[in-house]
Amino acid sequence: MRYGRFLLIFLLSISLLTRCSKNQNNQSTRLRIDVADESGNVVSGATVRIYQSSNDPGITGITDDKGVVLFSNLSPEIYLFDAAKGCKNNRNDLSVLTSPLVPNAIIYIHTDLSENGVLQIINSSTDSFTASIKVLNRKFAVEVPGHDSTIIYPDTGPGTLHTENESAPGTSRDSLIQISCTDTTIIHLPY
Repeated sequence: MRYGRFLLIFLLSISLLTRCSKNQNNQSTRLRIDVADESGNVVSGATVRIYQSSNDPGITGITDDKGVVLFSNLSPEIYLFDAAKGCKNNRNDLSVLTSPLVPNAIIYIHTDLSENGVLQIINSSTDSFTASIKVLNRKFAVEVPGHDSTIIYPDTGPGTLHTENESAPGTSRDSLIQISCTDTTIIHLPY
């Protein structure tokens, strides 16, 4: 009888410790994200969202006056993250953890925010086009098949767009464009 009570107390203790241990693992599994601009200055008030898939609403936090946001009580999984303030974001920076979070640890990540624009090329024909874009001395080339293409462009400002119809060699056109941080620049093909 005495042995049975001891065994019961022992098993209950192990069960309780296991549950506490599991809860502590999630509570102490944290992700710290430091946010700066392209000049290395901290960005306070940036919205940072971590998530596991495009369907996941994720968890959102705001950076403090040191440009830091800390997420706690996380599962030891792989996370993606977005950071933005105004029209600056981290689309030009790595935004996925390459391995799962480690239980009982804080993982430190740094990300930079920069201005980048959206260029949408709408091709209403069945012809394929090539497009080369130059904004602020940065060149970018893209194939535009017989449907729409949306490009997240790494710079903003004035530039040129050179398009060429692949079905009719020698048929090309140059256009002046303005890629803005807050707008989507839309180009329609064929002209």
